[in-house]
Amino acid sequence: MVKSGIAGFSARCITVSVLMPFTVLKTRVESGQYSYTTLIRGLSDIYRLEGWKVLGRGWTPTILRDAPFSALYFMIFIKLKNITLQEELDNKQPFYIFGCGLFAGGLASCITQPFDVIKTSQQVSKEKLFLIDAIILIQQKYGIAGYFKGLSLRVLRRSLMAAMTWTVYEKLT
Repeated sequence: MVKSGIAGFSARCITVSVLMPFTVLKTRVESGQYSYTTLIRGLSDIYRLEGWKVLGRGWTPTILRDAPFSALYFMIFIKLKNITLQEELDNKQPFYIFGCGLFAGGLASCITQPFDVIKTSQQVSKEKLFLIDAIILIQQKYGIAGYFKGLSLRVLRRSLMAAMTWTVYEKLT
């Protein structure tokens, strides 16, 4: 189970690092505060107007969100799958796999949600917002509940993605 967690954690650290510039651009477009017309134009505008470091904004909270999410989700899924599928249940297997993925994705999303809010706060900020500044700003503006803004949508999306991914993977392997 620990190996599963380490594998998920490591894979997600690499993925976050490679995709961070695109994540910054996506988050800014979704915020409605920026109007980039194309992917290339958006990346070049950010680089030209704000510098290359902005393309890594939010890296720390993203790692703090995604790496533990992947580790938790993978470990929980494997453990649940081993518990629920101890005997051969060929005709029910997709249902159980879907349920394991749904639960694992939902629980891991709940645990890591505060870092999603912190990451988004940093990425949409017009000025550089350090991790601790984002944490304090959210706390002052919304209280503890602020760290869980958007939780239901994230849980729905992440748990369904996890459930569908594992169900398809298990059926194909």
